[in-house]
Amino acid sequence: IRERTGPLRETTQRVANATPRWIVIPVFLTYWCVVAATAVWSPVPSVVLWPAASILSAPLFLWAYMVLRSARV
Repeated sequence: IRERTGPLRETTQRVANATPRWIVIPVFLTYWCVVAATAVWSPVPSVVLWPAASILSAPLFLWAYMVLRSARV
């Protein structure tokens, strides 16, 4: 598995290294504002929307973690 996922790990690390740290907070704010707007103006029940949004934010948290821990030159 490590051998086959090597290129994917390298690509994600390269993206994280190229992403400026200041962008993390605006991305998180935008994501959760879209979720809140969806909760207010759509017929999707909150009992479904908020857990789904939380689960779908996992890749966002991983990206933020990788950006914030990446070594800067």
